[in-house]
Amino acid sequence: MLGNQTAHKFRITRPRPFARSCLVILMAILLVWSNLPGVVNAADGDLDLTFDTDGLQTTGTGATSDFGNAVAIQPDGKIVVAGRAGFPAFELMTNSDFAVVRYNADGSLDNTFDGDGIVVTNINDDDEAYGVALQPDGKIVIAGRTGIRRGLIGVPGGPVSFAVLRYNSNGSLDTSFDGDGIVTTDINGNTFSEAYALAIQSDGNIVVAGYTTSMGTGRDFAVARYNTDGSLDATFDTDGMVATDLPLSNDIARGVALQQDGRIVVAGTSSALSSDFGVVRYNTDGSLDTTFDTDGIMTTDFNGGPDTGRGVAIQADGKIVVAGSASIPLPPSPFSPPSFTRDFGLVRYNDDGSLDMSFDSDGRVTTNFANRPDEGYSVAIQQDGKIVAAGSAQLSVFETDFGLTRYNPDGSLDTSFGGDGIVTTDFKTGSNNLDEALAIAIQPDNKIVAAGYGVPQSESVFRIAVARYEASICELTCPDNIIVSNDPGQCGAIVTFATTDNGACGVVTCVPASGSFFPVGTTTVTCTPTIGAGCSFTVTVNDTEAPTIDCPDDVTVTTGGGTSVVVNYTTPTGDDNCGVASVVCNPPSGSVFPLGTGTVTCTVTDTSGNTAACSFNVSVFDVCIEDNNDPSRVLLFISTGPLAGTYQICCGGITLEGVGTISNKRGVLNLTHFTPDRRVQGYLYPTNQGTAALQSPPSAFPCIISDSNVTNNGNCTCPTVVMKTGK
Repeated sequence: MLGNQTAHKFRITRPRPFARSCLVILMAILLVWSNLPGVVNAADGDLDLTFDTDGLQTTGTGATSDFGNAVAIQPDGKIVVAGRAGFPAFELMTNSDFAVVRYNADGSLDNTFDGDGIVVTNINDDDEAYGVALQPDGKIVIAGRTGIRRGLIGVPGGPVSFAVLRYNSNGSLDTSFDGDGIVTTDINGNTFSEAYALAIQSDGNIVVAGYTTSMGTGRDFAVARYNTDGSLDATFDTDGMVATDLPLSNDIARGVALQQDGRIVVAGTSSALSSDFGVVRYNTDGSLDTTFDTDGIMTTDFNGGPDTGRGVAIQADGKIVVAGSASIPLPPSPFSPPSFTRDFGLVRYNDDGSLDMSFDSDGRVTTNFANRPDEGYSVAIQQDGKIVAAGSAQLSVFETDFGLTRYNPDGSLDTSFGGDGIVTTDFKTGSNNLDEALAIAIQPDNKIVAAGYGVPQSESVFRIAVARYEASICELTCPDNIIVSNDPGQCGAIVTFATTDNGACGVVTCVPASGSFFPVGTTTVTCTPTIGAGCSFTVTVNDTEAPTIDCPDDVTVTTGGGTSVVVNYTTPTGDDNCGVASVVCNPPSGSVFPLGTGTVTCTVTDTSGNTAACSFNVSVFDVCIEDNNDPSRVLLFISTGPLAGTYQICCGGITLEGVGTISNKRGVLNLTHFTPDRRVQGYLYPTNQGTAALQSPPSAFPCIISDSNVTNNGNCTCPTVVMKTGK
């Protein structure tokens, strides 16, 4: 639905002149006091007391009256305000000139800018700046109108043209800009063309928006683009100028913003008997962007009454926010046609030009200050995505004050700003007067600068008025990158962490969340606040757990008389919490093993490079005597070479090994081993038959092996038992 947010706000007032000297001393005390433990510092929406000691500044240029229409913040924190010097209230027939004022960050006039912080430039009778932008090289560009003296109630008295002026950083006109620092343009040769806004492209070209018309015809949106030397950019609609007629007959563009892709968004009003917000998007060549509402043009009505679009800003996500004034129906009367009052009105569009329904449910929001007509003029987007609008709040029949509203990204009023999302500021207390905020800018530290006009405490005419407000920014801090080891038996770990913030971030959501299971490796955690910029860090889980491996039992083989044999065995498998990458045995299965006992070592490597190893023995013999009736009774021995006499004997459920004496008499191979605790004798006859005996201990009944099998006993082995070493 169309939101109508109403609130009453106390007025923030400027101190009277007689209190100024006391205030300076008081401020010094407050600065110390504010840093004491337990002291609550300034809240969002409070006047920034570091700006001219009270948050307010008014400046006269020496003319009858002065107006600030645009504001910009330099990278060094200095504040530039552009407007006019000359016309008193109600625009009586008096000359006016371009006025530019530059303030230091503390609110004082910057004397490095033309000696006194003020520059006034005259072209014709009727000169006024409505827009200001800063180049990266520090030069200042303003845009507005120049023409013949205006008549009463703003009726032009003669031709009016776009005017663009560029100043050096010291306040002098930049003569590299069209030779004298000044360019005037009649859009399409029309009699009346006024510029209300400008923006500087990344290539330095200058985009200026306003309206154009000839006498007796309706007004159209007008956009001109200039090269850096001040000449019209012929790549923009072939002549550097484009005029666009919106659905209604009278169209005025008052705001311009550039998208990241270079497309140009112009906002204003399209009117006839009534009026609507009007938005046009152009491609970089000046043609209408048909991806924006199919024809490049979008108009929006609030309640069927007169609506006025003015300021425009682009969010980081590309959505377009337009601010101005929205019509609000008054209670009907049977004796008069429908009538309306006016509130702050904001509209947010998606990139395709459709209304963003996530913004107050219908893309539109209105806000009233004190149940009287209010006018919205400017809008800016904070770094944390909050939206700030500025204008005038009518608090009584004869009094308007600076009015500011701040909205959450969903369009609701931000109650952390002034307590209810609304702030009003009066520059002159104790009397009815008119103060209006016509422009707004956000400093890098998120403080809000509003500029316009107001009546100073000691005067009764309008002066350039500037106010600076406190505004905290979400300061979200993620933990340092985290490195942990895996949980036992797990291919990862449960990791907990915490972010810290200054209380201006809303709800912070981290993905993955604290307490999640993080797999082995590096995972990026992204923490996003509901308000403001997020942060990220990494969680690295190292797999420090070694794999496991079980080797097979020892292997015993015979060669059948040879000196070596090919041995095949089953390569063991490993196990690991994260998975096995490889198992390598050395020597591998299928290798040739010589006589004797060798060791096979198997190494398992997991996917993280951790290793574990096991080993087993392979014993190779060339003689085997196996019992005819009991194959578990076996004598194995090596009969040749330096290992002669090595044996294994399996008998009675045990396996014994040792070294005996080998002799070969008349073709009979004889092994004998006599010790105090063991006696072994074995005979191998030429026909591959044999006998053996084991007596251990010697007094025990011997184990007899009788082998009458004349075939090769090369495949016989001792059974798998626990081996016991003998001497």
